[in-house]
Amino acid sequence: MSHKMFQKLEKGLGTVLLLCCCMLFPGFSGNVHAAEYACEVQLPVKIEVSGDNIPGGKDYRVTLEALTPEAPVPEHTTLTRTGAGSMTFGPIRYTKPGDYSYRIRQITDGAERFTYDTVVYRVTVRVTNGENGGLQAQIWAEREGSVGKTTDITFRNQYHAPGQQQEQRKSHHHSGSPVKLQIPKTGDGSPLAAWGALAALALGGILLCGSRIGQRREKSRSLG
Repeated sequence: MSHKMFQKLEKGLGTVLLLCCCMLFPGFSGNVHAAEYACEVQLPVKIEVSGDNIPGGKDYRVTLEALTPEAPVPEHTTLTRTGAGSMTFGPIRYTKPGDYSYRIRQITDGAERFTYDTVVYRVTVRVTNGENGGLQAQIWAEREGSVGKTTDITFRNQYHAPGQQQEQRKSHHHSGSPVKLQIPKTGDGSPLAAWGALAALALGGILLCGSRIGQRREKSRSLG
């Protein structure tokens, strides 16, 4: 057998083996839609500063730490801004379902006359399979040591001007626009908004029922 014929035979056998593998193991070729099987979220935070004659040029820093092993993190896990306002961690990209927990806190530098908010937020991103075949995410935050969920992550700092007593430190309040945890790009949205809508509907139903009961009682009294 010549060398060329041997090469052709070897190539043919390789093709047959590959076809057999694909027939026996359909998932062998992988998910061709893997790039679409993902979702991204943003985690906004806000810095507020209260007090009189707050000096300009002051930098504030916040940091994000993943608590869940192998949880995806944004490109920048520490953010810095000058003055009060908003910052955003993200985008954070998820490629498989699961619950992912993070801790967000403020980094303090001990600047004179400043009292920093030491609250620590625990953020949960729940990634589930969406109806469209992709992924969707639900997001909520909780203050460590407190009960209940919150829709925003805010650090409230205070500045004590010279001659100002700490008890009088709430005279002025500097902040950016209100920020909320953002809905991910894919999915059906956060459950927090749905809870708010359900609460409003429930309150409306209670008021309506109360009004009708009152009308019936008045009618019964008039008939009696």
